[in-house]
Amino acid sequence: MTAITTPLKSNKIEEIVQKWYAEFVDVDQALLFELVTAANFMDIKSLLDLTCLAVSVMIKVCIIRVHNFEHIICLIYLIYVCY
Repeated sequence: MTAITTPLKSNKIEEIVQKWYAEFVDVDQALLFELVTAANFMDIKSLLDLTCLAVSVMIKVCIIRVHNFEHIICLIYLIYVCY
């Protein structure tokens, strides 16, 4: 997998990592959070990095789509669904 550099250069995961990895994490939100939890539990750093990247891109896109007060609601929702 291509090394993930910060700050993220794009809002599209397929521009950050190879196509296969981007497609692997192109799942619904609930499954993505389960993958994050599983990768963390099994201590699989590369999978944890990839899934956290997908979540961070999701948050970044969410913030860009909304303005002012609405982005707070979006972040609260993402945090609520994650835990």
